[in-house]
Amino acid sequence: MAHIRIELDRFDGQGWQVRQEGDADVTAEQIAAMLPSYTVQYPHRAFIDGAMVASSERRRNGRVIVTRHDA
Repeated sequence: MAHIRIELDRFDGQGWQVRQEGDADVTAEQIAAMLPSYTVQYPHRAFIDGAMVASSERRRNGRVIVTRHDA
């Protein structure tokens, strides 16, 4: 089991906030594949065991860009 943490930045001056945290049997690839569904309005980033594995942001054209940080 890995400890996962999903954070979001609401641009309200408070910085990154925890959206979801807990233990799960998941890989970095699975987390990166799930991240666009979280990114409706705000940028998100995902951590596994304390290491950032992916981040995502929605562009003005509506596309969600996911960047992998574990490769």
